[in-house]
Amino acid sequence: MRDRSRFILSCAVLHADETPVAMLDPGAGKTRRAYVWAYARSWHDKVPGVIYEFCPGRGAQYPLAFLGGQDRHGRRWSGTLLTDRYSAYETVVDPRLYPDRLGAACAAHARRNFEELTHDGTSVVGLEAVRRFARIYGVEAQLKELSDDGKRALTTHLS
Repeated sequence: MRDRSRFILSCAVLHADETPVAMLDPGAGKTRRAYVWAYARSWHDKVPGVIYEFCPGRGAQYPLAFLGGQDRHGRRWSGTLLTDRYSAYETVVDPRLYPDRLGAACAAHARRNFEELTHDGTSVVGLEAVRRFARIYGVEAQLKELSDDGKRALTTHLS
């Protein structure tokens, strides 16, 4: 497990998310809510990877403990953490505590809010935002097919 964690933590951009799961609580004779936290390397990485960590709760202590682990060079993780902006992640990327970490918001979660505005078809803002997200996703799909040099050339040309 330690080698897998180090592999994930060697990445400069991590995606993090937590999902609720039912956990049997034998003493109580019922289930209670627990969470599976996922940490995935960016799709920009040549070698993909994801690690799942079962935790009894959803507090900031869980991602703090995981990201406080050391990589193969003996350093704790630093880089950009892409999340759904759940408040527990704010502590994880607090610049006063972790100046070498940056928080980034997941566009898919932002898009969902605009999609909700479009359900009745009356939100001009929602419809325009969804169209713009579609264009962004189209460009991302094209970029995904390019080599790193191709991406740099294209972004230099667009600037």
